[in-house]
Amino acid sequence: MLALEGIKVLDLTMVIPGQFCTMLLADMGAEVIKVERYIPEELVPKPILDRLRATRRLDRNKKSIGLNLKSKEGLQLFHELARGADAILEGYRPQVTKGMGIDYDTINGINPKIVYCSLSGFGQDGPYKNLPGFDLSYIAMAGVLDVIRDKNEFPVIPSNFIGDIAGGGMLAALGITMALLARERTGKGQYIDIGIADGAIAVMAQAFAMHWFDQENSITSDTVHIEKQADYGVYETKGGGYVSIAAIIPQFWASLCKALGHEELIFDQGNVEKRQQVRNVLEDVFRTKTRDEWFDILTQCDVPVAKVHDLDEAAECPQFIQRNMIVEIENPVSKKREKQVGIPIKLSDTPGALRTSPPVTGQHTDEILRNMGISVSEINKLRETKVIH
Repeated sequence: MLALEGIKVLDLTMVIPGQFCTMLLADMGAEVIKVERYIPEELVPKPILDRLRATRRLDRNKKSIGLNLKSKEGLQLFHELARGADAILEGYRPQVTKGMGIDYDTINGINPKIVYCSLSGFGQDGPYKNLPGFDLSYIAMAGVLDVIRDKNEFPVIPSNFIGDIAGGGMLAALGITMALLARERTGKGQYIDIGIADGAIAVMAQAFAMHWFDQENSITSDTVHIEKQADYGVYETKGGGYVSIAAIIPQFWASLCKALGHEELIFDQGNVEKRQQVRNVLEDVFRTKTRDEWFDILTQCDVPVAKVHDLDEAAECPQFIQRNMIVEIENPVSKKREKQVGIPIKLSDTPGALRTSPPVTGQHTDEILRNMGISVSEINKLRETKVIH
């Protein structure tokens, strides 16, 4: 048995935050149906098409129905799907769903037990609610970029989507499961408003706590700049590789100093005046051995050390392989095995599973409609009139 087995989710989203949210739910057994409008590939610019194909891997364990919601018949079909659903996730700007006839009030009138989640950039209210935005917009507004700077104090754009994934997709999945749990107690569904910018600032909770406690030495100050800290930063090693050191607790700093042969630096931790001097000593020492040599040495000394992996190395890391965080599944179109990131939530009795590969648009249209009691002749007619794909 899977944790969310028996839960049906309709996914109206098209980009990463929503895809990641419903991937988490699908991995745990929810029947996730992507409601998609078919767009011929020849109408999509190749760079955009390639990007969409890449992120399609986040649609594993899901089904897809090709449905034209702008048609009267397509809207009726969606309402019928919603009647039997447990949750709906949409990613439009505020009020767009109302004009489409698929908003919470409409669906709640059809199915009072529905858990309906709106996942948008800035949430359903506030002065910026209708602004367009992407991950960079949210992390800029939330202060994330201000604490990630290069040596010239210029904000650095992270390579991964902090806002979209952590502030959006994860929190939406958590909100939906919370609301489903509440429904078990109350018998009623509810509306969930997730703003990705809200999530981005929530991810900064510790940074704000430090800032409000001591604004002169907060994480937004250059006093803890990654290039200047000795006990928390990245060091270049012999041959050009890098290791990260996170020895911010005194016992770990002491272990590091002893392992590097510089016990005289133990009591200089946190000394602002000597910070750069200590950093210079460590930089020189780390350049004497390779990344892998330092990792082998420091892991035996109870030091928080890690190799700075590239993506290929991360995918081959024995820790992630042992934890089944790198897996493979067959692509239904190419018939080739494709790598996927595994399931991070490890449940002892009802673990998640990779059951099916990402679908192509409309792959399960007939199956879903047949399960709704629609005949083959009716399905063919709907396809001829371009209501479905």
